[in-house]
Amino acid sequence: MRFCPPPRRLKVCGYLLVVLSLCAPPQRAWAQSSPSVQKIDLSGSGHVRCKDSSGNLLQAVEMDATHTPAYATSAGIRGQNLTAGVTLHHTTAGQFPFTGKAHFSVVFEYPDFPNANGQIPITVTPAEQSVTIAAGGTTNLTLTLGALPDQVRGGSLRILCTFKTPEGTYLHSQTDFLPFYVLYDTPTAPQENPWEGVLYQACWWARGENTQNGVAKKLTLGVFFYRLAYPEDTGSHGTDDDTDDFLLTNFLASSGYQSANCVDVSDFLLICANAVGLDFEVTRYTDFWDGGFLTIPLCLIGSDPFWPDVYTSSSWGFHQVCHPVGTASTYDACAAHKYDLNGAVYENPPAGWLVSSYWQVDPTYPKRLVKLPNPSTMHALTTFTPGVQ
Repeated sequence: MRFCPPPRRLKVCGYLLVVLSLCAPPQRAWAQSSPSVQKIDLSGSGHVRCKDSSGNLLQAVEMDATHTPAYATSAGIRGQNLTAGVTLHHTTAGQFPFTGKAHFSVVFEYPDFPNANGQIPITVTPAEQSVTIAAGGTTNLTLTLGALPDQVRGGSLRILCTFKTPEGTYLHSQTDFLPFYVLYDTPTAPQENPWEGVLYQACWWARGENTQNGVAKKLTLGVFFYRLAYPEDTGSHGTDDDTDDFLLTNFLASSGYQSANCVDVSDFLLICANAVGLDFEVTRYTDFWDGGFLTIPLCLIGSDPFWPDVYTSSSWGFHQVCHPVGTASTYDACAAHKYDLNGAVYENPPAGWLVSSYWQVDPTYPKRLVKLPNPSTMHALTTFTPGVQ
């Protein structure tokens, strides 16, 4: 029996089918070829670079191999814009580039206890851009963010990047959270680049404020009710005696209550104030004869001002307070006064009190600082801005 071979025509068609299948372009797997955000670098006139709790200037940090963001803390001035340099990375090592769209939206999120976190949308310009990225390559985009909220806050910028096909079909999205603080104004010495450990406290104390007095008053209250306590020896424990620098690195690394007299307290209040954009200095006062003085009953820092038996008189050789540069508006977180300058029950540290009234002795008003000698003329020993180390 003879077996006939199949017709050559069928064999040729079989070859053609194989060749055609090999030549057909593969379908692009969009979900696997989408890029990711590799780095977000903030800059611009409204941006402020921060330092860590050891005084080292912080840089933008790229994603690690697992695409975990490790962004450095940064800050911005309320009501101003930021520039965001965004680096996109094509995560596919294959042979095809990514061609599509990247859409951005930004929200500033902040703690709002006892409520849920607050959210303030931030405008992004341009919100969407067309991008082409070679396989395994990167591309850089520039965005304008702003304006920032018009109030002091601490929180984070939530940046959402959504990737789409050229036709606008959703592929995937990526959310990054950048630790961020909104400041009252441009920080001043010794906090031109504010330390993140300072901003963590200062922006929480002054949260929601947008006036100089409002910010300064909240900071004064915050420092007074913080973890500082007036020492029995009345000496300075947080300031270098030779340089008058506040030992900020040591303080931020400490825990629990720390001994602090008026020098330490006013230095730390100034550091907090100038970190968020105020321009404060400290002044050291004594009586006319430089012989010291006796105060009216005060509640020294570290005690509860709402207990009546904590108000006692103190003998001081001098007293140092904080105030805006060139003004007599005093902010003194070292001690609480039972009464304010109008004689009303106050039980808080002075905030925005005029120094001309603050130092006067008048038996009718036992709410001034100086009790003896009487009469007493107070004068400034020195006015300066302390450094930090």
